[in-house]
Amino acid sequence: MLNFDITDPLSYIPNVFFVLSKADERGRSEKVPMKLWPLQEYYLRNRTHRDIILKNRQAGSSTGILAGNSHALFTIPYERQIIITHDDETSEYLLQTVHRFHTNLPPEIRPKTDWKSGSRIKFPKLDSYIYIDSAKSDSIGIGHGLTRAHLSEVAKWPSRKEWQLYADISQTVPVGGYITIESTPQGRGNLFAQLYQAAKRKEINYKAFFFAWWWDITCHRPVTDALTYTKEEQQLIDYVKRTDNMDLRPEQIAFRREKNRELKDYFFQEYPENDIDCWLSSEQNVFDGVAIKRYLQQIQPGRTEGYLTIWKDVIGGEIL
Repeated sequence: MLNFDITDPLSYIPNVFFVLSKADERGRSEKVPMKLWPLQEYYLRNRTHRDIILKNRQAGSSTGILAGNSHALFTIPYERQIIITHDDETSEYLLQTVHRFHTNLPPEIRPKTDWKSGSRIKFPKLDSYIYIDSAKSDSIGIGHGLTRAHLSEVAKWPSRKEWQLYADISQTVPVGGYITIESTPQGRGNLFAQLYQAAKRKEINYKAFFFAWWWDITCHRPVTDALTYTKEEQQLIDYVKRTDNMDLRPEQIAFRREKNRELKDYFFQEYPENDIDCWLSSEQNVFDGVAIKRYLQQIQPGRTEGYLTIWKDVIGGEIL
């Protein structure tokens, strides 16, 4: 007797899915029940039919999207799903994750497969399948009438084929289907950056999600002594409280200091703190991206009118 709602992914996933834990200090992982992280739960509660997600590296978003789509794959007939990653290693990892989800399901709700390959799993009773490949592949089988497409680390797709591949996939998913695009930032001119900015400006029918590094529950380090915050760190703490209503803990500030020392300016690309300066850190610019970032943290909300943001209205008869 199942004690959860099989139709609700938020109930289904933590009750039946298993994942590998993040590696410990010895580099070892173990199989554990999938407890939804705040980022994963927030996204699954607020997802739409067309989403684009900007996030930090290894934040768990890919696994959360995969879990939500796998719930549909195992429970809904006629699913036609595709996942395109940026390299073969990630494709193999995500395929193994789907296998792990499936093989650990309770027998009474585990759909049978009739064949598997290095890139595809088919469920004959549901008449459903999932296909996983890399954007670097020259033999991607997109097919027709996809119900769900998960496009992973799109900013790292090969520039020579990113737009054509996106067009081929996106035009096979009907309005009632689901397309989820997610990536870390990698410069401003690529497909992902252009789609995210267009979604943010509401020029395309995608919902833009931004998850800063503090959404990731693994971004912390032990603290033994009380920390004295710098002016910049205090500004960041105030910014996070204002934008995400979260309280940064000393362990998170310790993580930030460590990664800043390791990555220098690239910290803001690998672990973005806003969806503006993260594009600047991976390119050579006239203006210092780190200096710009300090000012961005102090920006107060304004009133948006078209492409303009207004903080103070003009006062007639006065020269400003």
